[in-house]
Amino acid sequence: MNDAYFLAVNGQQTGPFSLAQVQEMWQAGMVSAQTLSWCKGEPDWQPLGQLLSAIGAVPPAAYPSGAVGAVAPYYPGAVMVGYPVVTSGLAITSFVLGLLSFLCYFTCLPGIVFGHIALSQIKRSGGLVGGRGFAVVGLVISYVFVGIFALIILFITAAALFDNGGHHRVSAATQDLARAKQIAEAIIRYEGDHDATTPPDFDALFPTYLEDRSVLGSRLGGDGQTPAYDYLLPGRKIDHFDPDQVLLKGRYATRDHRRVYVYADARAELKREP
Repeated sequence: MNDAYFLAVNGQQTGPFSLAQVQEMWQAGMVSAQTLSWCKGEPDWQPLGQLLSAIGAVPPAAYPSGAVGAVAPYYPGAVMVGYPVVTSGLAITSFVLGLLSFLCYFTCLPGIVFGHIALSQIKRSGGLVGGRGFAVVGLVISYVFVGIFALIILFITAAALFDNGGHHRVSAATQDLARAKQIAEAIIRYEGDHDATTPPDFDALFPTYLEDRSVLGSRLGGDGQTPAYDYLLPGRKIDHFDPDQVLLKGRYATRDHRRVYVYADARAELKREP
């Protein structure tokens, strides 16, 4: 059994004391269950009642209510000593978990918890428990990784929203392309019924060749009332074999500068413009 016990009395570290001396001080009410104590082999300072009950020296029911931090009597050899301050195991744990965040982000969360507990423990010890530097560094590293993770989540969310908007416009452009092709086919049918001459305007297509005027609108922009396509060959005889003749051109473009083009031969495409 360990026979060198150190006690924190009146904020001072005293000892070493033998177990018999500690028990005598205990019975005399000079120390209490809450008096901080340490002996070789223990990782941290802890309440005296907890330390003695762990080795069976004093049963828990026998804890006296003596004054906390009472002045200890003099015993031969019981003097102030420069015994090394015990480093908080929780502080070291926080530091290690912070470093491990470089390999696994999730260790930063318990690193923060242990770091704060360690700082509280060190503050209450009256200088008998050290390791504040470890706890602070562990907390700093852990909080940095929490911030980095939050920024990553924010960036991914923003990118997803932006990408969703891009997909929406691409889908809208595809619908505009289909509408423009429908208009072009109506123009060609009109042309076949009117001596190979295109209609003078879009109104001439309704209601014989087109029924719903919403086909003239665009999903990319506009007010839904004004035609979203420029009609470039009104009231003309056109050469359907000329691949360069543009019949319709969209007024609105996608974010990547693609616009609807429909040619005299009824080909339709989303053409990128400079």
